[in-house]
Parts: sequence; C-alpha cells; structure tokens
Amino acid sequence: MAINIGTLLMQPSSWIIVALLLLAILYSLRSYFGALLYALPLDGLDALASDLFPVFGDAAASIAIFLFYRKKIGNGWAAFLFLEANNFFAEFWLPGIGAGLAIFFNFFPAITLVVLLKQWQANQIYQPVKEYYEYLDQEAPEIAKRLKPEYEEAKELYESYAYLTFEEKGPAKKEALFLAIKEVIEERLIAAEQQLSSLPQQEAQQYQQRIQAVKDEIDTDWRDAASYAQELEQQISSRATQMQNTKQAV
Repeated sequence: MAINIGTLLMQPSSWIIVALLLLAILYSLRSYFGALLYALPLDGLDALASDLFPVFGDAAASIAIFLFYRKKIGNGWAAFLFLEANNFFAEFWLPGIGAGLAIFFNFFPAITLVVLLKQWQANQIYQPVKEYYEYLDQEAPEIAKRLKPEYEEAKELYESYAYLTFEEKGPAKKEALFLAIKEVIEERLIAAEQQLSSLPQQEAQQYQQRIQAVKDEIDTDWRDAASYAQELEQQISSRATQMQNTKQAV
C-alpha cells in the first residue's frame, strides 16, 4: 500500500515525532551553540569595524581578535585570524585563490569556523572525561571523590572555552580517569578469579577464559568490559556459593 506523505505529515503525531527529533539533535549539539555565542561577538566587531572605519577598522579589529584569542586557541590560530581579519589572504596571498577564500569567509566567518573546530576537538576529550567520572561516581565513589578535583578543573576549562589550556591538561586528566576505571574493572575480575577454586576444574577454566577476554577488551571497549566484569563476578559468586552449600549439605 502506497504511503501518502502529505497525509502523513498532516497527522499531529508526525509533528510531535519531528519536534522530538529536532530537540534531540539540538540537545546533542548544545555545546556548539555555547561556542557560537562565544565567537559571534568578535565576528560582529570585525564586520562593524570594517564598515565604520574602512582604513583603520580591520587593523584595530584584527589586533583585538589576536589579543583576545591567543591565550584561548594558541598563537598559530590567533595569527591566522589576525591575517584573515586584515584581508591578507584576499590582497596579498595567491591572487584569485585568496579572493575566493575572502568570499568564503564572508559567508562562513573565520572566527566561528576556528572556534567550532576547537570546540569539536575539546569535545573529543571532555565527553570521555565526563563519562568516566560519572561511571566512577556511581560504581566507585571513593575513587571518584579522589579524582573529583581533576574532573572539576577539566570541566571549568571546557566550559570557559579555554581551548589551549584544556588541550594541554585535558588528555592527562582523561588518562587518569580511564586508568581508574580500568582499576575498578580489574579488581572485579580479580575478585571473581579468587572464587574459581570453589568450582569444578573444567567450569573454572571456562570462566577463566571469559575473564581473560574481558581483560583484553578493557582498552578497546571499557563499557562492555565493565558490564561483563560485573556479570561474571555475580555469576561466579553465585556458583561458588552454590557449590559450598552443596558440600555442606553432603
């Protein structure tokens, strides 16, 4: 049976689904909206200065942009924004291609593009940091408490758009949190291994193979490894208790 798209779109339920999908997309991109609000004022300043003061406006705006961003995104990217604001690419660098770049940056401001790039790079560090800490806070509160200053500093740098400092300090904090997660998972596996002596040899060997498989998976998929470790610990503990009860009954 053919589906009438027009009729389908007229259904209230369809609009609700579309609205929910849009909200989900916007929510997933929320960090980029904050970055845009951080970038747009200076984008506007650059454009306004060029319009109001054609001779000195670009120079003044470019200096302000460089000084504002150099500690946020680094000297290299700040220098790029400085040159772009001075129309360096259009007037002095590869005539023709430079003009094309100038037109491109008129539609897609350089500051916005660079800030969005740095935001994307920061997300690759911060999202795992946040996920690691939330897991530790739930599964190992004492370890989470010990590492909370590391997480709080990473969060503060991320939310203040201090991209340069965050890129310098973030990876170490990410690694520290991941090593803590690895420690939690391995401790569960050790606890499970210690109970294998209570099981029949063949069954213990099978569980040992599964434990080793989980150990090998920690570095590639820690979520699954954590889930399987918890499951194995519960299964082996249950079987060990069952075997002990059977021996006592005999």
